[in-house]
Amino acid sequence: MPTRARIDIAGYHHIINRGVDQMNIFCHSEDKEMFLQIVNKTAMVHKVVVHDYCLMDNHYHLLIETQTDNLSRFMRFVSATYTPAVESSLLIIIETADLDNPR
Repeated sequence: MPTRARIDIAGYHHIINRGVDQMNIFCHSEDKEMFLQIVNKTAMVHKVVVHDYCLMDNHYHLLIETQTDNLSRFMRFVSATYTPAVESSLLIIIETADLDNPR
């Protein structure tokens, strides 16, 4: 069955995004800082107002206001930017870990 088209209307939106199987999407405080930087820069580009947010380890909430019908583009850009960035930082941690001498 094809995915239904999302409603993309200008106005206020409460966005919730959870990790798969409620796994953590923020492992370190740096991840949260990077996410907020991405949201802030993306909001400026797409002319979205971020009124409030709440970041927890396994999910986040955003309260945003869009002036045009661009919610999908905004969220697609946030996710497409954050996910590869955090994955590449995890790869660096794994590559630099001393696997022969675990803590």
